[in-house]
Amino acid sequence: MTRSDSGFWEQFVEQHWERAPMNVLRDFTQPPLQPEQLFEVLLSAGGQARGGASLRLFIGGRVQEGETLQKLLPRREDGSLRGFDARMKDVAGEAGYTLIVNNLEALSFELWQWSREFIRPLFQLRGMNNLGSYYALFLGDYRATPAGVHYDPESVFHFPVLGRKRIRVWEPSYVSHHPRLCNATFYEEHLGASRLLEAEPGGVIYWPSGMWHVGESSGEFTASLAFSMLCINPMSPMFTLYLRQLLEAAGDAGPRPARWNAHPFEPDDLQATVSTVPPTLAKLGTQMRRLYDEERLAALWMRLCTGYGFYNPPQPLEVSGLTLEDSLRVDPRYPVVCQRMRDGGLLVSANGGLWRTRGAAERGVQLLNRGGPVPVWRVIEEAGVSASEDAGRELYELLEQLVAWRAAGKVAENGRAGD
Repeated sequence: MTRSDSGFWEQFVEQHWERAPMNVLRDFTQPPLQPEQLFEVLLSAGGQARGGASLRLFIGGRVQEGETLQKLLPRREDGSLRGFDARMKDVAGEAGYTLIVNNLEALSFELWQWSREFIRPLFQLRGMNNLGSYYALFLGDYRATPAGVHYDPESVFHFPVLGRKRIRVWEPSYVSHHPRLCNATFYEEHLGASRLLEAEPGGVIYWPSGMWHVGESSGEFTASLAFSMLCINPMSPMFTLYLRQLLEAAGDAGPRPARWNAHPFEPDDLQATVSTVPPTLAKLGTQMRRLYDEERLAALWMRLCTGYGFYNPPQPLEVSGLTLEDSLRVDPRYPVVCQRMRDGGLLVSANGGLWRTRGAAERGVQLLNRGGPVPVWRVIEEAGVSASEDAGRELYELLEQLVAWRAAGKVAENGRAGD
């Protein structure tokens, strides 16, 4: 069975989606990334949280931090994932190690693009899952996932990149009657109630949300990508996203949060003190009210739609030198979308990115969405503005942003999309 087989997705939705686990050992699909691509993505992370990505390294179940962590992470001298594994085996020995990277799609457009193509048929049949998807990389020679037997609120497609991946699953009803299984890393007495799912590169393992599971091995090296699609408890990531926006708006995000002045406080006159809300709280209230307005909700939904459910779409390219004579092409299957707000502003979204303009960009965007190569000057002309006007320059900036999001590609003289 392969994902390209006629009727695969219909059968999958009927028999497995949020119902029952399944696995295909091999020859199901190409892995989302090849080993050499995955190695380069890890190097690009640089050991830092970037674009929403985050990483954790465990040795013998203990998390590594600070300088120790930085020294152990993949580096160019390793040469490959297997080179990294060889170095880590010297460090970890029999204890084993686990490298976990969440939101890896933020660091790899190729991974995000592959995933969009993969999940498109499921969305056509079933609609989007409950708002939110992300990737988790699991790499190492660990004998059991550091968290032990656990469950997640996501439906998961697990794709091996190197080695044979083994996931053991239990039904929730069984775990409810055997609570000691929760977070257990030794579970021999419960093997009879479990099901072992295995896959090699080119294969897939799937299990629905709420199913208890653990990754296991006998010490061999594996690298695999878990495409995790939130299906229960959708509010937590939404609140997290809103909180991030709130902190950024209040200047309290990043390595150097804003410093606030001391609040007026009179110990001998508390009545007078409470009569005036300090500026910090007043600003907090203002920002919270702004978070829940119609435009922010519309913007969030647009980003989720064009990002195919990913909260952390790939980081944009650095774009410069776009000329009026350059031609651009948009894939009409993944169009640029627009929505006009009540105040006259226009929200534009593609590939999970968002841009706000007050210009008249709709007609130019519609022209691009037809899929043919279109010169930049023609897009601006179609919008009914001049390149020398403020509105024309604003539209030009939007087109640069579309290229940065990889939603519009420059078309070379041979007619092929370039960088």
